[in-house]
This record gives sequence, C-alpha cells and structure tokens, in this order.
Amino acid sequence: MSTPSLSDGQLTPTDTDPDLCFSSSEDDHVWPTPQDVVEMSIMLNGSAVPLSWTRESLKRLPMGTRPIKMVGEGAANVVFELGIPEGNMWANDFKGWLLRVAKAPASGQPARFNYLKQQEFYAKQITPFLKTHAIQQRLV
Repeated sequence: MSTPSLSDGQLTPTDTDPDLCFSSSEDDHVWPTPQDVVEMSIMLNGSAVPLSWTRESLKRLPMGTRPIKMVGEGAANVVFELGIPEGNMWANDFKGWLLRVAKAPASGQPARFNYLKQQEFYAKQITPFLKTHAIQQRLV
C-alpha cells in the first residue's frame, strides 16, 4: 500500500483549507506550496498532521539555483556549493549555504534516511542541546 500523496491524486487539499494554506505574497515562489507541506507531513507522520516548521523556517531555493561545485561526499550524501541566479532578490538569504543531496539508493532499495525525520530530530533534539554551537541546517 502506498502513502497517499497529492501527486498521485489521492489527496486534494483545497485553496480554502486554513490548515494547509499560507497567505499569498510577492515572494510565494520561495516558500513551500500547500501541496509541499501536505506531502512532507504525510512522509513524516503518515498523515496530514501539522508539522513543527513555520513558513519562515522552511524555504524553497530560488528558481534557477544550480549546484556549481561538489564540496564533499559521504556514504549517503553529496554536498554542493550553490549558484544563485544573478540579480535574485533573495540571493542574500542563501549566501553561504551548501546543498546536501541524498545519493540514489541501490536499485530496488529504499532510501537510507528519511530527511524529514532527520530535520525534525535536529530541530527538536540537537539544536536545543548545542544551541549556538550547532551548525545551521535548513530543509529546502
């Protein structure tokens, strides 16, 4: 049995659902869509329950952002330096960020890590313990 998702048509939140919608503004393309939020919640919790992240703590990379240089590699991830398009008004928000990308699992194998659960653990367990000594990490 597959997890219901918006992309396969099993979930259809409406634009009027207050639990799934954010207010509109000119910078909407840098924030997750209602569909993104629902799908992340389903992947993390198995249902569309609210996540602990706020609109301000979870962003999308600006359109046209590209990985420009590989800076590290581990068993499950590759880390890239980001190239934000010239003149993008949100470029400073992403200055100094690196992009960690999961490696594709071996054929037929499930993903090795659930990045939503990792981020939730990092936010709730690691950051409060290490405070300012924790490396800033964001899910995009």
